[in-house]
Amino acid sequence: MSLGRLDFIICTLPGSTGYVLPDDVVAIAAQHKPVVVEASYIPRHTAFVKQVAAAGCDVVEGIEMLFEQGCAQCETWTGAAASRRQIAKSLLAALFTRGSDHPASSKMEPLDTPPKAIQLEAAVP
Repeated sequence: MSLGRLDFIICTLPGSTGYVLPDDVVAIAAQHKPVVVEASYIPRHTAFVKQVAAAGCDVVEGIEMLFEQGCAQCETWTGAAASRRQIAKSLLAALFTRGSDHPASSKMEPLDTPPKAIQLEAAVP
């Protein structure tokens, strides 16, 4: 299979499926380095995410997508801007802090490398 370009790959399957791309598609992804969007957030690093990251693709993680969805829904429901910085800080504290009692925290490994987009949102003054 030959493609002139490949800009995006989107996976919407549950993380529990263990889905990975066929080898020929991984080779194309490694060549084109598309942005990859993973909708699943539990586990954080699905087999699919590990595979495309190893191929050198930038990944938008499911937890980042969930953050954006939550902020947009907050604005839709309340008519006010979401407190993006506070939401991001709360996510980092609840999900990426060792010893957190949040039930999803154990599924966010590695805890020492939280998603970049959420870290950046938390740092915005």
